[in-house]
Amino acid sequence: MTSYEYEYEFKKGEEKIINDLSKAMRFVALFLNVLGWLLVFGGLLQKRLDKDYFYTFEFIITGIAILLVALWTNNAAKCFKKIPKAQGSDIKNLMDAFNEIRNLYRFKFWLWFIMPIIYIVLIFIYI
Repeated sequence: MTSYEYEYEFKKGEEKIINDLSKAMRFVALFLNVLGWLLVFGGLLQKRLDKDYFYTFEFIITGIAILLVALWTNNAAKCFKKIPKAQGSDIKNLMDAFNEIRNLYRFKFWLWFIMPIIYIVLIFIYI
């Protein structure tokens, strides 16, 4: 007996809302991917042009953090997208999407503590 034995199926209107959410999340993930890669490449370019490692590390670390947010946002969007398409596994796909969102917010939670420490260390190193 699985925890999804009594599977719930979303109605057409509910599936449309979930599908719209998936599309919006994929757009945000795409935007974050572009922004993250621009920051990483900007950091590498900054190093070549100015030899200023503080801004290089700042750009690269921020870019990587944004790329990770984009990854989890896109993964959650893929799970949400499966809900209207698959029959008999709506709750499983919904729980998979919630798991990706939980991972995203755990990362953001720790990011709020770690990033300021990294920036403070970089400031003291390069002052």
